[in-house]
Amino acid sequence: MDHTDELFEGLKVVNTVYKSQNVIHACNTDTLGAIYSIESAIKSTTIKNILILGCGGAGYPVAVKLSEYYSCNVFVYDIRTINAIFNTKVIKVIKSLNEIFPQKFEVIINATPLGKFYKNTLISGLNSPLDYSMIKQLSHPDTILMEMNYLPEYTFFLQCGLALGLRVIPGVNMLVHQAIASLAKYYPEREINIDTNLIIAKMLKFIKLNEEKIFNLKVNDYK
Repeated sequence: MDHTDELFEGLKVVNTVYKSQNVIHACNTDTLGAIYSIESAIKSTTIKNILILGCGGAGYPVAVKLSEYYSCNVFVYDIRTINAIFNTKVIKVIKSLNEIFPQKFEVIINATPLGKFYKNTLISGLNSPLDYSMIKQLSHPDTILMEMNYLPEYTFFLQCGLALGLRVIPGVNMLVHQAIASLAKYYPEREINIDTNLIIAKMLKFIKLNEEKIFNLKVNDYK
């Protein structure tokens, strides 16, 4: 790459490559997708602590940028060994979830593949990095649960949140927001005036059709 922009600074992961004035740029718009999604659901809650489950291609950059944007503590949990350099004053790598009990979080994000349907692997689709009791211990009435997987719309992780009366953000929200942010990079000379809610609604309709077609499940089975 000839240049990395402000959405890449401090990160090691790229999801958007574009050309501007004959210069090849690289950036990561997953970070914007996460921020826009949270902002749409946050109401008046002050974010002090965020828990991110999984530190892969999306979890890592989102952890870095959320810590900067909200000036909050971010706790990252991954079953793999994470480079110790990732530890900072505001980003804490935890080796076991027992390390954070009885901490409460304003936002809990699933950045693992657990809960995502892969073709006919229904069993993995019913998994979650946290079970109902763990989410209950880590949350309070204003906690937001955010998913990065988008099939099904309501993963088991989000279903637990709904059962607890928490606000939840399906993975399709982040998908659409980051895609629009990437589109703005591809066409900087154009005003990107897109009805985000309309696109999300159309995506959800497509997802629900696939839920029924692939797994012979009705939408109400998830709620």
